Amino acid sequence: MPVAPAGGVHEIPADVIVRAFVKAEAGALHLVVRVPLTSMRDVDFPVRGPGYVEVEEATELLADQAKVWIADYVTLYEEADRLPAPTVTGARISLPSDPSFADYD
Repeated sequence: MPVAPAGGVHEIPADVIVRAFVKAEAGALHLVVRVPLTSMRDVDFPVRGPGYVEVEEATELLADQAKVWIADYVTLYEEADRLPAPTVTGARISLPSDPSFADYD
């Protein structure tokens, strides 16, 4: 199932790696996306000290920012039929070095 870029998308910095996985199940399509927080340049995540993200406070912003920065700009198709707009069902912060996002599971 191809993912088509939408018009007017946020520019992704050249040094950012976006990882995405799509999994189709009976009656549902799951899209998992990993994007570095630093690529969301217009978002002021709460920080302390020399730029350490306040994880608890930042977590409250994640679902909304995932919708604004990612879900609103994803268009999915099944064959020629456009699927409904994706909804954000979860979001979390992890360290860039976290290897757990190597596959869908």
